[in-house]
Amino acid sequence: MCIICHAKSLDHAVELIEEAVETIGWTAVAVPPANGRPAWCYTIGLEESYGHAELVVVTCDPNAGLEVLRSVAYLVEDGDAFLPGDHVPTTNGAAEIVEVHPAQRSTPLLAMRDRYRAAIDGALPARPPLQIVAAGLDCPAHPIERWRLDRPLPQLAGTMRPPRHVRRARSHGGRRAS
Repeated sequence: MCIICHAKSLDHAVELIEEAVETIGWTAVAVPPANGRPAWCYTIGLEESYGHAELVVVTCDPNAGLEVLRSVAYLVEDGDAFLPGDHVPTTNGAAEIVEVHPAQRSTPLLAMRDRYRAAIDGALPARPPLQIVAAGLDCPAHPIERWRLDRPLPQLAGTMRPPRHVRRARSHGGRRAS
């Protein structure tokens, strides 16, 4: 399960992310599908802990996507480094590594990574994230070839929202002064 799903609020999610990165070096976040786009999962902490670009997986099955993400992140922990064009073994077979296009990076694709980085030091990493394009994570409604992030369109993260329970905690946790 994704770390955001365990959080009571966005601030709590950042605290959980900080704890995970300090303890094991990285964590993963899953973003649910919405508005005609599939889910995606990404790492937070690989850059800080291992000097490696963060990884993204687009998927119709977030649990399978997180498993693929973990399998590659474990290789990074073991000292492997991946570049665009590399092929890497995953739990779903071989996958291609592609660099995320600048147009995709201009959206809130890695929103919780950005929130975490702002909370710890205010600086965002310059290294572009890498997508793991793995077979078997798509479905007829969301063919993986359509959601390759090395292209400017379609933009995956145009409508990202935190999970409902996190939005509720944020809206009910503190009233804004008018």
